[in-house]
Amino acid sequence: MHMYRTGVVVLLVWLTVGCGGAAPPRPSETQEAALAWNERGRAAYARGDHAQALTNYREALALNRAVEDVDGIARELVNLATVHRRLGERDKANAALDEILASGGIPFTSAQRAEATYQLALYAAEDGDSARARVLSEQATALCTGCAAEGAIGNFLAGLRLGAGDIAGAREQARRALEHNRRLGDKAEEANSQRLLADAALRLKDFAVAAAGYQEALVLDKALGQPHKIVADLLGLGEAALAQGRNREAADYFQRARAVAEVAGLEVLRRQAEERYRALNP
Repeated sequence: MHMYRTGVVVLLVWLTVGCGGAAPPRPSETQEAALAWNERGRAAYARGDHAQALTNYREALALNRAVEDVDGIARELVNLATVHRRLGERDKANAALDEILASGGIPFTSAQRAEATYQLALYAAEDGDSARARVLSEQATALCTGCAAEGAIGNFLAGLRLGAGDIAGAREQARRALEHNRRLGDKAEEANSQRLLADAALRLKDFAVAAAGYQEALVLDKALGQPHKIVADLLGLGEAALAQGRNREAADYFQRARAVAEVAGLEVLRRQAEERYRALNP
């Protein structure tokens, strides 16, 4: 299963596009101050100071509430949920997202509700509750018709289906997600779609298609500088080569995966690549 977005501060930015090319209104002083607190929160989270990140995001949320900036409120509730989750405060994380999903009150958009539901699906998957994760991701999909997160949600649902053994369903879901991500120009999610399609092809023993998919994903992930995904792509290429009896080529891919994982500090993936390489080079 592919958990592409777990553990990452999700910054939701919904832009209102004016008709006739009109420029969007400038943020008020209060909104600008809220964005400044948001930036401080991002910086604190990036350096691992989660307590400070909470403080900063709460300040941003309070300012957004003061002017009922719906986009800003949704953004900071998701950020607070992410930090609470990282701190192991699951109830507080869920409560922040539930505020977006509650009926009545602040008029959150369907896209914002979809993002909150998607986050809950990710949390359910992290907790090992695949059934709930699937239900929530399907609810998010229903809310997210045409929204920016549609491709990411589609990829996640494809990963769940693949994990459950529904290879045909996973492949179709990933194909739809790939089309959406290409239309949006979302290269990170496009790479995820390609990798999912390759995973499905590998299980179907369509090894040439699998190798092509992993290669497409690898090119994108290298351009984006995503070490953990580069390792996944290389491991996939190794498995596709091994399944076709090209042991030396497979060993090269596993060795490359091990090298990237080692430098990037990805110990679990490093051990996985090491085991696959040693199996061919005892």
